[in-house]
Amino acid sequence: MKNKISVVFPVYKKNNVEEKIRKYWEMLNREHQTEIIVVIEGIDRKEYLGLEKELKFAKIIWNEKRMGKGWAVRNGLAASKGEVIGFVDSDEAISPKEVSRLVRLVGKEGIVIGSRKPWHYRSKIRRILSSLFNFYIKILLGLKVNDSQCGIKFFRKEKIGKILKKLRINGFAFDAEILYLLKKKGEKITEEKIEWEDVGKSTVGLLSIIGMAVDILRIRFNF
Repeated sequence: MKNKISVVFPVYKKNNVEEKIRKYWEMLNREHQTEIIVVIEGIDRKEYLGLEKELKFAKIIWNEKRMGKGWAVRNGLAASKGEVIGFVDSDEAISPKEVSRLVRLVGKEGIVIGSRKPWHYRSKIRRILSSLFNFYIKILLGLKVNDSQCGIKFFRKEKIGKILKKLRINGFAFDAEILYLLKKKGEKITEEKIEWEDVGKSTVGLLSIIGMAVDILRIRFNF
């Protein structure tokens, strides 16, 4: 019998994600009973209805306003029904085969997160900022991971369920909040090297980076 898995795709604006998400679903559904949850924000109702028509196999959570990637992932995870649940960036930087591989590992490990090689970034500035941010959270949060911000993480439902209602970061630092709260619960976090492609311009700008730094302080000192 196939295990049921739930995969959350956070989407900001439409950005032609239909075909990309379909590829993930077709690949994963060969091996698992797969629930796809697309959490989309920042589009009007007309675009939403078009997306709903194209992704009939998926559950769609929609908000016309931009709430933040952390909000999207949190709400997607809360709506998930699978035994294994997680989220993946919808830009195809991570191939469907890599997603399937990490899902299989969760059965053994309980919590598996992806980890990119820094030199995969095309931009030298992004490589430097990524390294500095990971050093920053290691110091402040005591996380022993090399890439907290990689856009793929999967959990046994009972593991993530322990902390889901405590999550409150709406911005890009939500990954670090998830890992920090799991660490505080004494959970083992397995970091797995993945093949990752830098597919385009990041939506993380200077203001987002400043906001992430502040959010890490909020997570650490609970304010």
